[in-house]
Amino acid sequence: MVYFVDQSTIGASKDSQLRAAKILAVVSDAYGPGEDDTRLRLFDFARRRMGERWRALRAAVAATGAFSLPEETTGYCNFTKQTVAGYPAFAWLRCEKDGVEDCAEFLRGHSIVARGREQFGGDARCVRVNMLDRDGCCRALCIRNVGRTFRCCRENTYKHN
Repeated sequence: MVYFVDQSTIGASKDSQLRAAKILAVVSDAYGPGEDDTRLRLFDFARRRMGERWRALRAAVAATGAFSLPEETTGYCNFTKQTVAGYPAFAWLRCEKDGVEDCAEFLRGHSIVARGREQFGGDARCVRVNMLDRDGCCRALCIRNVGRTFRCCRENTYKHN
């Protein structure tokens, strides 16, 4: 382990190493005995934030029949020793609308950036949406852009070339 740390820190200044060590110490101290304030815990914060983003996206998708998401999954977390919902870093969004063969192109026309699944060896009707972006971008995705796109789908104003 010492060899790995020694080799992986080549090129990093001592000041950067000390700052990183301090940050890691603060993160690990928040999970120590007697610490009950989950608002201060990094992983609890991340789980809450990703949960909020996924709930917002699921609500936006449920507003129309034009898109679908995979079912929510749960699993056992060895770190927290609890069964928790999984909130992946990327959402696989499937376009269920008739006449749309390329979902990435359709969403790009509505100012939503997504990578087509064919880039990953899958169907062009599926796209991968980044859920790790900044809060403003995620809010814009779920509220402004997705809402506008879904209204367009409900009104059936999209014409596929």
